[in-house]
Amino acid sequence: MEVTEQLGPTIGSFEGRDIPEYVVTRGRRYNFNRIALTEDGLTDLSQLAPNECVIAPGLIYRCMPIRLTPTATHASILPSK
Repeated sequence: MEVTEQLGPTIGSFEGRDIPEYVVTRGRRYNFNRIALTEDGLTDLSQLAPNECVIAPGLIYRCMPIRLTPTATHASILPSK
């Protein structure tokens, strides 16, 4: 991923680094989903879905679609199904 615009609150740690609940980059929000499986320190990217990315040291984030709700005047983050 590119430059991070915003980090959510810390929800834990992994390998000595904080795990932000979400990251926002290029106008898209990515929610923490899981820890990546690694072998010999390498992450197998085949474990990622098309809407996911991995951030060192092996945190998988899922892109959350932003949709307008009919009753809201602002964008709402809705979980993907």
